[in-house]
Amino acid sequence: MEKAPVRPRSTPFAFFPALVEALKCISLALKDSLNAKVIFYSVAIWVGSFVFWGALFFWQWATIVALAQVASAFVALGIFLFFPHLLAVGSATQAAMAAAPVAAAAAGIGFTILSYAFIVVAFIFLILISVRILLEVFLMKYVQKRTLTRYPQLEQGIETSWLAGLQGAAGNTIKALLFVLICLFIPVVNGILILLIGCYYSAKSLVGDALEDLATIEEQKQLIRENRLGILLMGLLHFGLLLIPFIGLLAPAIIGSSMCHFCFRAKARGLAV
Repeated sequence: MEKAPVRPRSTPFAFFPALVEALKCISLALKDSLNAKVIFYSVAIWVGSFVFWGALFFWQWATIVALAQVASAFVALGIFLFFPHLLAVGSATQAAMAAAPVAAAAAGIGFTILSYAFIVVAFIFLILISVRILLEVFLMKYVQKRTLTRYPQLEQGIETSWLAGLQGAAGNTIKALLFVLICLFIPVVNGILILLIGCYYSAKSLVGDALEDLATIEEQKQLIRENRLGILLMGLLHFGLLLIPFIGLLAPAIIGSSMCHFCFRAKARGLAV
């Protein structure tokens, strides 16, 4: 049985206890995931997502390439709008005219590389989204039951409205998309901001599944308000797991189990107060 951790005090240095707590939850989840059935489920989610999108991309390859070229054209247009001097061919000297075909060929190669880069990024993104959805739909309940055996002090059987849960999920999705759209207009750091927003809302959306039958909607909202920094750190650690060979295959189970540990420990702290 996991001991209820002491509720961390709110201080200017709250980042460090939040990071320790997040790492503790990841460590517990990693131990829980070293199970043949859990490993099978995690690998099956990855394989299923890869096969589905691989088959779809193969079947609609021409359409996907055309869409990638359109996206590349918009990017190139944006680059030339912000850096118009790149279009200048200089004075109409013989040297400039001789270099024009070389520049055109280089631009064509760059456009092709950008188009295929869009395809690769889209393929990876769709697989990650699919893995995330399959985790929440098929694996989360099983992981919650396994993790809950460590926390017998938590009372089960609390009824929650499925409609309220659906509204919360829709609200999280809309907020995340709006924040991402806003970040697109912020230069330089927009990529970092989008990563932080994606990680935060990805972890936050699992709180309801982790606390299903264990907390009311209001209790879930209160837990989120009190642990926003911890949820963000959990999301960032989840993203990091995907980059680690082999462990990344277990990521669906580790992500689900770690959020269960995080929520259960947070609820246990509330009960201990």
